[in-house]
Amino acid sequence: MLLQVDGFDHYTTPLQGNAKGWFYNGSSTGGAGRFGGLCFNTGNGMMRSFPAALATAVVGVAFQTPTIVARQVLALVDGGIGSAQLSVGINNLGGLVVTGAGVLATSNANLVKAGTWNYLELKATISNAAGAYAVRLNGGAVPGIPDAAGVNTRGSTANNQATGYTLGNGAGILVDDCYAADTTGAANNTFLGDVRVSTIMPSGPGNYTQWATLVGAATHWQAVADSPPDGDTSYVADLTPGHLDSYAFGNLPSVSGTVPGVVVDVYARKDDGNLRQVAAMARSAGVDKIGATQTITASYAFYTEVMETDPSGAAWTIGAVNGAEFGVEEVA
Repeated sequence: MLLQVDGFDHYTTPLQGNAKGWFYNGSSTGGAGRFGGLCFNTGNGMMRSFPAALATAVVGVAFQTPTIVARQVLALVDGGIGSAQLSVGINNLGGLVVTGAGVLATSNANLVKAGTWNYLELKATISNAAGAYAVRLNGGAVPGIPDAAGVNTRGSTANNQATGYTLGNGAGILVDDCYAADTTGAANNTFLGDVRVSTIMPSGPGNYTQWATLVGAATHWQAVADSPPDGDTSYVADLTPGHLDSYAFGNLPSVSGTVPGVVVDVYARKDDGNLRQVAAMARSAGVDKIGATQTITASYAFYTEVMETDPSGAAWTIGAVNGAEFGVEEVA
């Protein structure tokens, strides 16, 4: 099941990234991403927690290193940013190295070139006795790193689990197009391959314009189309449970391929002491889909909803995404 997705295009500072759920150790905006848009410089590492601790996890990320020196690229962690259970990094020869309770595998040399984008994926079960891992680079197997099972992948703590993942651990690594998944569900339960995360923004009014308050913009969709978000400069607000606001969105840049899922980001805060809740929503072919209820706080944050299927229950297609509306429901 797809858990998290990030293309790093809709925020430009680590503080805004904190609002998305990232914890940073000296990270910053990295400039142009691999397909345009933005990427992040991981600094001394950036971490995101899973919704719950996992025995087995799958994480993928595009990365670029300015120089070929030994450094960590991707790790499953149990706890803080330095608590790596299993990690994949590069060595001084441009190869990949898998490390758990010691070095577990080293690839052929010269797989990674400086200044070049590569897509790295790690699928691993964390266990001191029954651990397993598999690594993919640019969608394919890695020479010198065969899939392994029955190994010790518990490198940092006494727990057979990963609570999150880190990207980078050495100044200069750029990252883009990241996803995290577990092994449950009928789809998105293993490697997704080299994926592109496309960020699209509101581009016009949708079927619903029910939220009562409009500030700082001529229309509802224009009030929420800022990238990065502009906080209280322009926004919509409402106090009536069940009210919906939806918006048309720009088209995906890709014209072919599959869509593993859609993530709807609602950037919100409350301005009183009462319980306030929202839910992300999608509308496709006249059918509405309301996401999980999420309780918001007095500070702005991203409240994300992963939708692996469209409102009808079918797999998303590029055409369905291009024709869909996305928005928000006032729950309480």
